Amino acid sequence: MLGSLAGSLTSAVVGIAKDKLAAAIVEQANSLWNFGDDLEDMNSMLETISAALQDAERRSAKEKLVQLWLKQLKHAALEIADMLEDYQDNSERLTAKKPGVLSWMKSMREELRKINKDFRDFNFSESGTCTSLERHDEDRETSSRLPEEPIGRNREKQEIINLLSAGTKNDETVIVSIHGLGGIGKSTLAQLIYNDAQFKKYDHRIWVYVSRDFSLKKIGSSIISLIPIEGGQQNRDTLEAINQCLDNLLRGKKVLIVLDDLWEEKDTVLGKLRSMLQVGKGTTIDVIVTTRKEDIARKVSTCTPYKLQPLNDYTCWEIIKRYSRFEDQHYQERLEKIGLDIAKKCG
Repeated sequence: MLGSLAGSLTSAVVGIAKDKLAAAIVEQANSLWNFGDDLEDMNSMLETISAALQDAERRSAKEKLVQLWLKQLKHAALEIADMLEDYQDNSERLTAKKPGVLSWMKSMREELRKINKDFRDFNFSESGTCTSLERHDEDRETSSRLPEEPIGRNREKQEIINLLSAGTKNDETVIVSIHGLGGIGKSTLAQLIYNDAQFKKYDHRIWVYVSRDFSLKKIGSSIISLIPIEGGQQNRDTLEAINQCLDNLLRGKKVLIVLDDLWEEKDTVLGKLRSMLQVGKGTTIDVIVTTRKEDIARKVSTCTPYKLQPLNDYTCWEIIKRYSRFEDQHYQERLEKIGLDIAKKCG
């Protein structure tokens, strides 16, 4: 979620620039000094870039050159939007007779051409392609690691910890499901709990990314692979062997397990999942499940599922400022208006 909020700032600015260009193209239709071709050229470049912004924003988290490219794109889009808005606000027609228009138009076209050339060199994937989705799945495998302390979920974190604590008194596995819309912050909240000092004292903390490709054997094997084992490789050929291995490894231990992004809906399969995570007396197993669907959350939970609500506008804006490095940006007044508008939609 956090990366998408930061990237939304660039996407929003590019969107505004495209809207201004489209309006200016219409206005130029009857102009003697017609810049229609120039405006259409710039608009076309921004349209092409927009189709792959999602992948660019994702890659910017790890690639400094992509970060720099996004910054250049944002500044260019802001300059285009501001210049065209000035003419619109002053009821001025965009003609070559206006001071500085020729040099500005030439400068902006050249800047966008350089940005577009770098765009092609980066070989970004358009939104929705398989490459982008595969990379997203790879990123989710390491979701237990937090780059920074998230903003605005401390109350929810404590409420879920309380649910886990209340259930452990009976020596039974406690399963708390967090459900809510995609991108609302379910995995981030699970990360907060996973990294809480209370659970760092447990014998084992295990994070398994489940996804749509559900498999009991895969989940069981993943849990086993993340526990230090004495005596060499364990038999994982059958589900029965996996269940026996889990029983041996977890009995008498304190364990936190996160099952991230669960999609399986069948009652019988979810029942087997719950059984696999039951070990017995003297064992504390706390399980957090994240899922988009309330029905799945109810079926797998041992207590009332936790519905995650959207963040408020103020918290969303604080997140955008942090991850877009707002304090280091030019055009802060302009960006703040855009950012606040995004914040109202992102919660």
